[in-house]
Amino acid sequence: MFGRALRRRCPLYAAGPITVRWFHLVPVCPGCGLRPDRGETDYFLGAIVFNMAFAEGLFALGILAVLIATWPHPPWDALYYGGIAAMIVAPIALYPYSRLCWLAFDLLFRPPRPADFAPALDRAPWEAARHAHGRRALPPRDLGRRSARHASCPRRQRAIPEKNTRGNPIDDFVSYQG
Repeated sequence: MFGRALRRRCPLYAAGPITVRWFHLVPVCPGCGLRPDRGETDYFLGAIVFNMAFAEGLFALGILAVLIATWPHPPWDALYYGGIAAMIVAPIALYPYSRLCWLAFDLLFRPPRPADFAPALDRAPWEAARHAHGRRALPPRDLGRRSARHASCPRRQRAIPEKNTRGNPIDDFVSYQG
């Protein structure tokens, strides 16, 4: 899961990338329908802790490497000013990775529930928006070729198009089976 997160993909399904810009994630994973915030408004507070831990850990390793390489006369001024610059740049550079690593960490300890997935009707506008902005949309999956191993997995279940009997386009889909 952490390998997928470090590639800026969905930690659960590996679809992606699920980062829109450096500071924004897609509202719903295009592959499995997982909401990256898992339906909680303050979900990414843990990601801030991960971000600071990563940044401070890299800072400590960098200081240690420079001290070992230049001992007995380390460049204290360069360490001081370089450390200030590194502590400003590192949290910004590591932000999307820390958010997705936090999601992977949370998925390990709190497996996904059906409420963590968006209904199929909420996924369609996002995929249309991706296509309109020139990004390749994911092709629809053929449910007939799905293996029995994945048939009961709630994260891989998608809405199944049905025959429209009522004339309403919203009734073309069966709601999410979660």
